[in-house]
Amino acid sequence: MADQQTHPLTILTSIAVAAYRMRQEPEQKAITQQLMTLAGEPLFGAAMGFSLLPALPSIPGFVDAMKTLLDDPELRSLRHDKADQGVMVTHPGGGVRVTPDGLVASVMSSALQQIFFLGLPDDEGTFVRLVLENFEELKRGLRGDKVRTFQIVGFGGTRLAQGQTLRTPWGSVRAAPAVQDFRLGWFGVRRTSLLLAIEALVTSKFDWSPEGGSVESDQAVLNAVSRASQMLPLAVTLATSGAAAPAVTWNSVVTPFAGGSGYSWPFTIATPGEKELTADDTKEVERWSRIIEERHQEAIDVAARRLVSAVAHRIDPADKLVDSVMVWENLVGTSAETTFRVTAALAKLLEADKSKRRTLRKELAELYEIRSRVVHGTTIEDRSITDAADRSLKYAVQALRKFYEVRPEWLSLNSTERADRLLLEEP
Repeated sequence: MADQQTHPLTILTSIAVAAYRMRQEPEQKAITQQLMTLAGEPLFGAAMGFSLLPALPSIPGFVDAMKTLLDDPELRSLRHDKADQGVMVTHPGGGVRVTPDGLVASVMSSALQQIFFLGLPDDEGTFVRLVLENFEELKRGLRGDKVRTFQIVGFGGTRLAQGQTLRTPWGSVRAAPAVQDFRLGWFGVRRTSLLLAIEALVTSKFDWSPEGGSVESDQAVLNAVSRASQMLPLAVTLATSGAAAPAVTWNSVVTPFAGGSGYSWPFTIATPGEKELTADDTKEVERWSRIIEERHQEAIDVAARRLVSAVAHRIDPADKLVDSVMVWENLVGTSAETTFRVTAALAKLLEADKSKRRTLRKELAELYEIRSRVVHGTTIEDRSITDAADRSLKYAVQALRKFYEVRPEWLSLNSTERADRLLLEEP
């Protein structure tokens, strides 16, 4: 067994402790604060500043420590005749060229990224633990095994209190880190208020060739991110009865080593304002997350997307109205006698009291008519459109909730089949 003083983990621990303590020095914090004022999404600048480490070679013994670490049998593949040009380290969707000692040191900057994005304690003990875990992941990657990453999806428009966590089937959701020097960005583009972390195992590739290499996208990971991006907003919408729906602002990945600062985001218009979830809201979101994950079917994808769109993205009440009624049609729409069958089926679904169904069906038909007039260009008062949009959304939320909770076995049917079963009172 190697002498304890020269054991790789002992050496790495010493370097990590020294780096963390140097990072706390006033001049280092000043540099970090400057980076946090970068233009654009405030969270990006904060993440770059947070993950900044001091000049590691200035740490006493750093160079010798890197040499010793690279003598580890599991890292000797990094001792290469092209070490000066560096190795291209790629993960699905991105990569970076780095020298061997820089690759080993990157487990520390990645640890800071994890602290920032995963809401972990910013203390020396947590940092050192993550550095050691990342070092083990690096060795796994060099062996050809998959390494643990966190796919991060940012959302805006819905807030959690700092320290509060949502546990969902897709991953943990936390409040985005508080960012100073916030600037008002583009009109209608939400700032990030929530972060969803999806744990995933991915393949890394180490390529010494001048042109580098690439790793194909992991379809399972892409599918997990896509599903979470769609289902979490839906769960919030149903849990709050349409009062809130987070909109995706960007996504990125936190890797255990050789991490980058790559972000991608959709440029989508979003409704203004933010809704803070109460403790009761949080419990409901978690409950609806479980229900949706267990019962959602592809046949109602349109209803799910349009419901979230009506709440999160539609600034024009007319668009909100159209989206809401499209939810009705995806759930119980038919190709014949459309207005009557859709509204009658919805009334049957939503109203248990038979004596009240006629009145409800009449109201639904009036809303359907307003939607049709809007679509066909008939002039209608703005106030009437806004009122119709709000009421149509209310019934869209109620209908989707009802199917998930009471008739989940019907979710795989097409809309005509669901309408028929409701109207004919079939089981």
